Amino acid sequence: MPQVLIKNILRQLSEIQDGSLWFDLCFKEKIDTLSDAEALTRPIPQVHSVAEHISHVVEWRKECLLRFKGQRTDLMNSADDWKDTIALNEIGWTNLKNLFYEVR
Repeated sequence: MPQVLIKNILRQLSEIQDGSLWFDLCFKEKIDTLSDAEALTRPIPQVHSVAEHISHVVEWRKECLLRFKGQRTDLMNSADDWKDTIALNEIGWTNLKNLFYEVR
């Protein structure tokens, strides 16, 4: 894949996370408004919470960075792939958001 294309994709992903979008709010503007309770609550039992999704994205970003370096973990068979509410409560919503903003 050409470097120009890779840089363009990375720029777009960065803008979606915390940039200025013409069509909607970026992720940062949306998730920063959520309270701990809102982020950690499943809307219905069969659907993941916002915090579960954010944690999942963070873990897969870490995994992708490892793979770019020629390494990998067994994330799909790990509890880190989809952390449960107990683990996410221990991490805390603020800390989880900070990880989401840092891990790129």
